[in-house]
Amino acid sequence: TINLPKLEQIFVQNLSANELKELLNKAYIEYVKYPSVEVYITNYRPIKVLVEGEVDKPGLINLDGSLSIRRLDPVRRSDYVRKSVNLSNKRDLASDLNIEEDPKMNLSIERNFNYYFPTVLDAITESGGITPFSDLTKVKLIRRTNFSSGREKMYTTLNFEQVLFGDHSQNLRIYDSDIIKIPKSDKRKD
Repeated sequence: TINLPKLEQIFVQNLSANELKELLNKAYIEYVKYPSVEVYITNYRPIKVLVEGEVDKPGLINLDGSLSIRRLDPVRRSDYVRKSVNLSNKRDLASDLNIEEDPKMNLSIERNFNYYFPTVLDAITESGGITPFSDLTKVKLIRRTNFSSGREKMYTTLNFEQVLFGDHSQNLRIYDSDIIKIPKSDKRKD
């Protein structure tokens, strides 16, 4: 819950930033002619993700909700920026970061690249990595939708072998309460 002038206590758990903005704008219409509330996330809390199946240490893992690139020392910061540029082509990266494309793709990304969010690969890595029996072509990601969508479960199947060949579109950002299932393959991979 949050406490605001005139509105007093409002329950906001499980709302996205946009949902909270809409809720507050509607609530303040009684007190302000044209309310224009802005919601900014200043800090991301840690997330818990369940990784099941063919990983060395299946179970519930804790990951940082985000990592601020600016807080890293310069050597690690440039390493994250370099990895990010390698993860997708420059045009996609600029689009993902909501910045204008810079043909040089160097320091402008470092200045605008605020956060790194955990991905499926981070969860698998934190779980000790895959086993020789992992079937990476059918990795399942299960996620609950946001509060306004009824908190229904969404399912997607990822071909994670494509990540090994450079297609990082399968390496999705993960959120709190996501479930990642790695099925067993019929063949052992060494």
